[in-house]
Amino acid sequence: MYLGVFDACFIPNGIAICGGNFYDLRSVVNDCETTVIWDNEPRSKETKKKMESTIDQGFGVCIWPSWIKSKDVNEMIQKENLTSDQIRAIIDENTYSGIRARTKLIEWSKA
Repeated sequence: MYLGVFDACFIPNGIAICGGNFYDLRSVVNDCETTVIWDNEPRSKETKKKMESTIDQGFGVCIWPSWIKSKDVNEMIQKENLTSDQIRAIIDENTYSGIRARTKLIEWSKA
């Protein structure tokens, strides 16, 4: 899983990707078994573009459910009092790829 620096500390097997550039890692990870987790910013055009690119490259992407109000994993732990295990379960339940990811991304960005 690819996350931000602090977020990666809370998720087992999380890898931080500073700046969101994960293209070079394709040589060491299997895109079919990898989930990219962007911040929960449905109104951000930049985040949406990154998510679209992630989907286009064949990676799974976590599309946060609408009831999550925090921006990132760190805030989910601090403000929503979720545990790492709970967040991991949310990620697993909300990871999509291909056309399903595109559909969920449209729904998410309108939330």
